[in-house]
Amino acid sequence: VVCARDGGEALELARTSPPDLIISDILMPGMDGFAFCRECKQDPVLRAIPFVFYTATYTDPRDEKLALEMGADRFLVKPLEPDVLMEEVQAVLGQVNTCSAPVPAEADEVVMRQYNQALVRKLEDKLTQLDTALCQRDESERRLHHLNAVLGAIRSVNQLIVREKRPRQLIEETCAVLTATPGFHAVWLVVSGKGDEPPLAAQRGFEQASFEQFLATIRNGERPACCRTAEEHPAVAAFASRRTECAPCPLANAWGDALGVGVQLIHEGHFFGYLGVSVAAEFAGIEEESSLLEEVAGDIAFALHTIRADSVRQESEQALSAIFAKVRDGIVLVDGCTRRFLRVNPAICHMLGYREPEILDLSV
Repeated sequence: VVCARDGGEALELARTSPPDLIISDILMPGMDGFAFCRECKQDPVLRAIPFVFYTATYTDPRDEKLALEMGADRFLVKPLEPDVLMEEVQAVLGQVNTCSAPVPAEADEVVMRQYNQALVRKLEDKLTQLDTALCQRDESERRLHHLNAVLGAIRSVNQLIVREKRPRQLIEETCAVLTATPGFHAVWLVVSGKGDEPPLAAQRGFEQASFEQFLATIRNGERPACCRTAEEHPAVAAFASRRTECAPCPLANAWGDALGVGVQLIHEGHFFGYLGVSVAAEFAGIEEESSLLEEVAGDIAFALHTIRADSVRQESEQALSAIFAKVRDGIVLVDGCTRRFLRVNPAICHMLGYREPEILDLSV
């Protein structure tokens, strides 16, 4: 078995030492398989040698027709199992080759015209593939740029959560941070109030009048489509189409060509409110987008949970301090390790006849 890198090298090797069989690909550098076959069938020494095309790129029925009209004995499409390929080779070697004369000039003109058409067809296919690849690359680059912007916004929200412990300021600055990057066009946050308190709300990117109408619908017990979908599918960000589900919403016109997205703010099973963002339609629904939105919603919910827990703790401490100061019984708090007095109430000071600083300087 002798191998060649292209049709030109194969032709030179065949003329130097004619083989019993030629198996050739079609797509090759320099001289392609069609041109190689034509040269072989025009050569008095090589034209009787069985010629087999074995290709993975030229698979159109018109390509097979051209190959056979050029004088090829078989047109095989890759891949084939080794035993199947060997059966085809044995069948070709076993047949009587009656090709003793070159293709007539008139027929050769037809074959060459078909050959040129095959080349144009393959070139068009390659251009189409290239155009598709370029479009996919551009789409991937846009998606990557968008996701990086969203990820940067999440980092900024995390930094905000660490330093901001006031609920209203937290949601207002969160809206500002999320819209400061090209990841989101507009953002709103609605946080449920404690007990009978009205919900807290903030937004960036909407007209305030439209947002007030939006809040009014929520206060009346009506939830926008994105929020309803988020409730039905709490594990994923819910994407709602502006042209259909979002049409009745006061914010619908503000979305533009983007899609409205609603995500529940939930931490450890406790519901805190909703996050709404506008996302470009081309990025809506991709897994990474949903994951990042769920992450930022979870971070906001955790921050609200922490703020409320701190508020409850402070209220408890204040109530305890009030009881500690007013109770008539004497109370002393002692450090179990150092046995130093940590805190005393007015009643014990009165009972012992010492001022608080004097008692705290003592130990058990």
